[in-house]
Amino acid sequence: MELSPKEFALLEFFITHSGRALTRDQILNAVWGYGVFVTPRSIDRFVTVLRKKIELDPRNPVLLQTVPR
Repeated sequence: MELSPKEFALLEFFITHSGRALTRDQILNAVWGYGVFVTPRSIDRFVTVLRKKIELDPRNPVLLQTVPR
């Protein structure tokens, strides 16, 4: 599968933090770094695209799950 560099960094971050609920701020700081303006919706969009690439059924994700609040 082809991943952009940012998608790969995001997947790597999720893998190294497997089993934990992560905040958007944690994801933003680890993957995009400090001092970069990225909106929460941008992070959501990257997660959605990554799900489409790695999940068998992206509408019912098993690997990348969202935990409400």
